[in-house]
Amino acid sequence: MPEGDTVWLVAERLNARLRESILSETDFRVPALATVNLAGSRVTQVSSYGKHLLIATEGAATGAQTVHSHLKMEGAWHLYPPEARWRGGPWHQIRAVLRTADTVAVGYRLAGLEIAPTSQARQRFLAHLGPDILDPEFDPDVAWRRVAAETERGIAEVLLDQRVLAGLGMNYVAEVCFLSGVHPKATVDTVDARAVVSLAARMILANRGRAARTTTGSSRRGSSSWVHGRRTCLRCDTRIEFDVVGAPAASRRIPWCPTCQRDFRDRE
Repeated sequence: MPEGDTVWLVAERLNARLRESILSETDFRVPALATVNLAGSRVTQVSSYGKHLLIATEGAATGAQTVHSHLKMEGAWHLYPPEARWRGGPWHQIRAVLRTADTVAVGYRLAGLEIAPTSQARQRFLAHLGPDILDPEFDPDVAWRRVAAETERGIAEVLLDQRVLAGLGMNYVAEVCFLSGVHPKATVDTVDARAVVSLAARMILANRGRAARTTTGSSRRGSSSWVHGRRTCLRCDTRIEFDVVGAPAASRRIPWCPTCQRDFRDRE
């Protein structure tokens, strides 16, 4: 699943091509938006918050409207010159097309595609989310206090909970737990929440703007992560183990190193 830094980079690329451009054609291929037409509107800003992407527009006929999308596991926005062939997937996977004089933005496999008046967009689409580390107004003190308040939950489950802290996914959470030397299921009250949030912030900020993420400082193939996506630990070569975190309906398997991370069941 794309994480906060990935969505941030998508927003930056869309913003660079669409901002201040007039939409000559829009095509939203979901039933609820089938009759919506934002043609003639000007794109005022493309931004991200956590894993959510917002395209703000303004037009004489439509007023200020914001298009919201979520990439989920496989979603993507592709940019093409007007006459180029679209290569993001089969036509039935296209959910949105935004056309300007020199660019076509095509959204594939998007989830949560919605449109709302810009004045209501933040409340409607983002109110349920915790602080986003990549938000210019991010307050680390607020963030670590929100994490620390979840005393009896596992640290990985809390970091993955977008209602507590927005933008982190399995890659970052597994790597943060590894570098903190804690088991993913260690309860928050046994973890230095301030240090964990600070590490997560440094890690995702270091990757902001990078096409290829690294949590080790190395971009060499096979050495860009400590435990995520690996069979053995990069540090000690111990075979990676997995544990299940999260509620049963949304549980996920998270990797950890039994040598470098203390098993929460062995806590004294």
